[in-house]
Amino acid sequence: MIIYAGSLVNRELLGYAKPDAKIYDSAKMTLEDIIAAVEAAERDGKTTVRLHSGDPSLYGVIGEQMREFDRLGIDYDITPGVSAFSGAAAALKTEYTLPDVSQTVIITRTTGRTEVPEAETLKSLASHHATIVLFLSTGLLDKVERELIAGGYLPETPAAIVYKASWTDEKICRCTVSTLAATARENEITKTALICVGDFLESEFKLSRLYDATFSTEYRQATKLKPRYSAFRKRARYSRSASASCSPCHTATFTLSKNSPCRTASQHTKVCAPTWASCSTVMTRSFSSALAV
Repeated sequence: MIIYAGSLVNRELLGYAKPDAKIYDSAKMTLEDIIAAVEAAERDGKTTVRLHSGDPSLYGVIGEQMREFDRLGIDYDITPGVSAFSGAAAALKTEYTLPDVSQTVIITRTTGRTEVPEAETLKSLASHHATIVLFLSTGLLDKVERELIAGGYLPETPAAIVYKASWTDEKICRCTVSTLAATARENEITKTALICVGDFLESEFKLSRLYDATFSTEYRQATKLKPRYSAFRKRARYSRSASASCSPCHTATFTLSKNSPCRTASQHTKVCAPTWASCSTVMTRSFSSALAV
């Protein structure tokens, strides 16, 4: 027996079923209907496949089904799948976690007929400025725009609507946060799409350290020395200089200590620009002592 999520699963997958398999569309069933069908199959010694879309751990509503199976003593196992958010990244030919751009991916949905916890509103999550992937929100994009912008995303922040990721009729619509709703309307997309938001879509990024020739790992040793400039900056950042006056940063400012508002020479230039000439001696003394460490 196969119970598949008819509103989301590609029907072509049902072609792998045996000719005599009973097939049910869970979109037309209640939880009680699903459990009753599984119980009947168990009594008849049949195997049941509960076919979900993507990976069932994300918005698959399997928790309540597993709870019933546990209560009834029905054994089961879970086969992980490829989530639509992974399929969307592949379709976009991008990486969600680019170095120096974003190292956090927030997978969420906006409040519609199903509420989300108060602490997880899209507005509050947007304040992190991380990569955001929205499920089940395509019909609420006017609201999505307002909440993302209210949370701190700029209207021109890159965004993308990925319709039916990994299907044969997959479609990608690139836009910005402020044009999400209009883009969906223009392309007549109302459901079965993921919304991806963040600078990872159009940002320059640094190379990772994973394959950096100057970086050693458990599996290989560095084959190049780090540039002297990098080591110099790191040492200078926490060095101490002789006491000298440096208004408006005050006497101890350009010690480049951890508590200093001037962490680097470039910051020092901006903060102390009006008195740069009077600071030059202090800077020279500070960097000289740092280089000697």
